[in-house]
Amino acid sequence: MLAQGLLALAKGDAVGAKLVLSRCLKLAHRRVGNTQLVAQVLNVLGPLLASQGDREGADQMLTSSATLSRALGDAPSLLAALRAACEAGIGTDAEQGAAYLAKKEGQLAERVGDVVGSGAHAELVQVIHAHWPDAPLAGHLP
Repeated sequence: MLAQGLLALAKGDAVGAKLVLSRCLKLAHRRVGNTQLVAQVLNVLGPLLASQGDREGADQMLTSSATLSRALGDAPSLLAALRAACEAGIGTDAEQGAAYLAKKEGQLAERVGDVVGSGAHAELVQVIHAHWPDAPLAGHLP
């Protein structure tokens, strides 16, 4: 369902995407109970709402996503929520949000560096980089 919503967005069907993503959010929350999926859907829905002029709804969704991601220790999702909020100009203090985002990106880069430096993960990191050069963390890979 998440893929369907993203496909609808890519095709320019914001209304259809919103409907599919809303159903996906309900399913992920109520039936599946997957908190990480909930955070991901909120990261997609937040900017969509902001683009439609619903800044309050976007703020709530991105704040919830950031809270869930922080609790799960899911740094990439947390960064995605913070980045989306900064880009949409959502939040009480954009300067503070940008500083926090920069801090978290630095921490993530440090963690990725640790993983790249460990022999156990080096082959996996190289495979990911070779097959997905524009991965969100590609800038942190060798």
